[in-house]
Amino acid sequence: MVYGQMTDKDDTGSEYEKFISREALICFVVIRRKNRICIEPLKYDWQGMSSAGSELELNYDDEILAVIPAPEKSYEIKGLVEHDDSISDCQVWGEWVSLGYEFKGATYPDWKKLLTSERTKIKNSKHMDE
Repeated sequence: MVYGQMTDKDDTGSEYEKFISREALICFVVIRRKNRICIEPLKYDWQGMSSAGSELELNYDDEILAVIPAPEKSYEIKGLVEHDDSISDCQVWGEWVSLGYEFKGATYPDWKKLLTSERTKIKNSKHMDE
């Protein structure tokens, strides 16, 4: 996946790079899977739903019960957890993690703090694997 890199300033005024992406949600698909009802978001990214994770995979026995339009200004928020050293202003390659969803009028967490927490969890789990 390729995403734009955004730069911001922290409380001390020094620059840090935020690696957070917002992908627009188009709708929610309500699916019956065996004995469960699942609600899956369908998102639209800058590549026109062509990147990994933009498709909705259905099993042969899944049944679509409904398609609910997403509210205006609804997004899936992703953060870059790990990246290589070849980061430019236009391309960021690496491991992205879903941080949550953002809806107009709803409260949501500080995405930067949540991303920092995710990075720490992943770093700690890799040290435990060694």
